[in-house]
Amino acid sequence: MVSTLKQVYRIVKLWLRERLKFFPAYPKTLNFDITYHCNSRCSMCNIWRHERTIEFSTDELRAVLSKRLFKKVEHVGLTGGEPSLRKDFPEIVDTLIESLPRLKSLSIITNCVSPVCSERIIQCLFERCQSTRIQFGLVLSMDGVGPYHDINRGVKGNYASLLSVIDFVKKKAIPFSLGYTITRNNLPSIYDALELARQKKWNIYFAIAEFIDRLNNQDCEAIQSFSEDERYELLLFFHKLMHDSHISTLYRRSYWKDFELLSGRERPIGCPYHKEGIVLSPTLEVGHCAVKGKIVGNAKDSSITRVFLKTWFSNKRHVKQFCENCFHYHYQRSSKEELTAVENKAVRRLISSENINGCLLLSRFLTRPNLQRFILIVGWYGTETVGDKAILGTVVNDYARQGYSIVIASIYPFITQRTQQELHLDAVIIKSESMDLIRYAKYAEKVVMGGGPLMDLYDLKYPLISFRISHKYHHENVIYGCGIGPVKSRYYADEIYRILALSDRVTLRDSDSVRLFKAKFPEKAVEQVEDPAIGFIKERAGLISRVSDGKTLACFFRKVPKEFSDGKEKWEDRLAEYVKSLVRQEKLTKVVLYSMHNFWVGNDDREYARYFKAKYFSDSEDGFTVEVDNSLSTVDNTIERMKSARMVLCMRFHSMLFAHTLGVDYRVVDYTNGGKINAFLKDHDCISRLVELPASISC
Repeated sequence: MVSTLKQVYRIVKLWLRERLKFFPAYPKTLNFDITYHCNSRCSMCNIWRHERTIEFSTDELRAVLSKRLFKKVEHVGLTGGEPSLRKDFPEIVDTLIESLPRLKSLSIITNCVSPVCSERIIQCLFERCQSTRIQFGLVLSMDGVGPYHDINRGVKGNYASLLSVIDFVKKKAIPFSLGYTITRNNLPSIYDALELARQKKWNIYFAIAEFIDRLNNQDCEAIQSFSEDERYELLLFFHKLMHDSHISTLYRRSYWKDFELLSGRERPIGCPYHKEGIVLSPTLEVGHCAVKGKIVGNAKDSSITRVFLKTWFSNKRHVKQFCENCFHYHYQRSSKEELTAVENKAVRRLISSENINGCLLLSRFLTRPNLQRFILIVGWYGTETVGDKAILGTVVNDYARQGYSIVIASIYPFITQRTQQELHLDAVIIKSESMDLIRYAKYAEKVVMGGGPLMDLYDLKYPLISFRISHKYHHENVIYGCGIGPVKSRYYADEIYRILALSDRVTLRDSDSVRLFKAKFPEKAVEQVEDPAIGFIKERAGLISRVSDGKTLACFFRKVPKEFSDGKEKWEDRLAEYVKSLVRQEKLTKVVLYSMHNFWVGNDDREYARYFKAKYFSDSEDGFTVEVDNSLSTVDNTIERMKSARMVLCMRFHSMLFAHTLGVDYRVVDYTNGGKINAFLKDHDCISRLVELPASISC
């Protein structure tokens, strides 16, 4: 109760602050561009093209900062241009410290093009902050690994000079962060940069380049000119970051902002320039906003305080048209953010296995959606692998041919929206954890558990709740080509049995699952069918013509899940040795590590492939090359990759099923040690395809 009241108080407080944000106030945050000069030629900035002009002197700066306008400034960020090009940088810092009585923090960002210049200003600012007990902040620009950084920054050798400055600050024990500005040019390097930073224990922050008036970058083609695939890649990336508990809460909130904007929604977080910010240029011109604000006067004018406060409303009215779509990284809490957190918490409590009676009660008051004769497909959609996509294609096409409209409940709808686009499906997609699940389950003619395994997963609550509601209103519940297991938890076993008990029609994909079902429900009918993915794979494969190149081993590996990860390193050692021996045995010249899954929930196979290659292979082994394919995976390109290879080595269940259905030469590594992979191979008399790693290795 106390925590709820505190949350209500925070929301009301933020709401009032936002309503009052257009009333003038003395600024607390100063964005200070101390020079227009720059030795970078960045793809997202044209400030280096700025005409040469006479920039402020320290005497002028001291006179300006003595004005009432700056009396409450607490935080100063020194930017440019490139701040290290100001030879009087120490004097500028001293002037700021002496002239701003409320100063709490000083930060700087440098491009490290000239290590000598960057190290000079870093050392200076750090020592001044330490001696005056002012908080110090340092950001080094890192826009990619290797050539990606140099291309984005427009200076050959800049990546090497950046590493030199990093070595300098680490030896001096100076705290720092890396700032990665994402453009179309360096997007392919985002994961490499993240993984390098984690390996080196560097703090790194990612931001999407924004159109900023003071940088004169409106004509920079690299800014936000992402293709659909690139935009989806960024959605995957920021969704991963915003749920990463190793990242600070402040950064994660900003990543949530990026995710929402990339999804086509409004910016959900606030900005200090709504109320507390001021911008100062190298010629001491003054503005309200660091991104889109107009110049309102010059700080040297005696009337600047009055002008700044007087123009507050009109300038904010100008800026407001950009705020809702602004990617800039400035952050401040907002009532919208707090309300979203409250709403998500309430819905999570509502849509839970322990609250089924509450869901049933609520269903009585929900009206029919504007859709006639439809089915609701539930399952693990929103986290789908390529195999799940093929399953969904079969299920949707089957019921669409019967004249039904299709509704898909998705745990993460942006994933399923992408799947719908890839497979050219016509469906309504709803969020699984929402009241829509209850509404559509109430009115659907059928609720279909659309393939995949019934296993130990928190998300079992979605089919359980929807089946229970559908049962209450006398609609049909269908288990469509699923498997049962692995099941280790008694709690989840009970949920699975409740789902099966509520089912009216059951088809299962393997004999082991059928045996388990009959043991629990001997009176109920069950039919064994082929995995639903097979039909869609065959349909698509008929449209794709590829011939094996006779030299490539296509590997579809995955990170071993926690429940199977005992002895993982020894297991991986043996897997790497097996790959090398298979290449030699079959006289192959290339190994390509592909993926079946690109989302962090369920582990992105591309991340594991990069790790596996880095640990066990060089780019060029003795007699063969090793590559990681970092592109997004689809049903069609998975078919193409397997058909083009001489041999396929599988780990994920559906990579094996794809290879088997396509009739290519394949081998399977069963990391589950006798689970669904083994069951499939036995049912299809293909147990010889199973790779036998040494018995001493636990898997």
